[in-house]
Amino acid sequence: MSVTKKISALLVFLLCSLTVYCQSNSYLLIAHRGGVVDSLREENSMEALQEAGKRGYYMIEVDVRLTSDSILVTHHDANLKRTFGIDTSLSAMTWKALSILKNNNGYRILSFEDVLKAAKGRLQIMIDLKIRGNHPAIFG
Repeated sequence: MSVTKKISALLVFLLCSLTVYCQSNSYLLIAHRGGVVDSLREENSMEALQEAGKRGYYMIEVDVRLTSDSILVTHHDANLKRTFGIDTSLSAMTWKALSILKNNNGYRILSFEDVLKAAKGRLQIMIDLKIRGNHPAIFG
C-alpha cells in the first residue's frame, strides 16, 4: 500500500472516530479562570468554583501565583490594581497581607490549598502556573 493510501485510510478512520465521538454528546466542560465568572462571581473565587461544580463542569482552570513568603495563591493578574485598586505586585506581598484584602464585591484571594480542598472529589484542576523561572518552592 502506498504512503498516500495509508495516510488517506488513517484520515478516514480519524474522521469516523471523531464523528462517533461528537454524536455521543459527551462533552466535558472546563471553567476558565477558576469557575463560573459573571456579574455575581469573581474569577478565581470560591463562589465561581462552587458554581462550576453545581453546573456540572468537569474541570476548572486556575491561575497560580506565589507570594513573597512562598505561599501558592490563585489570582490571574500579577498586579493587584484591577481587582483591589492597589498598584503593587502580588509577589511582593505576604500571604498574611493578601488574605485580609477584600474588594467591593467581597472577593478575597484564595490559597491554592483551599482551592484543592474545595475541588476534591468534585472537579479536576488545570493549573495555569504564573510563576517565572525555577522557583525552589515549586521546583525544589
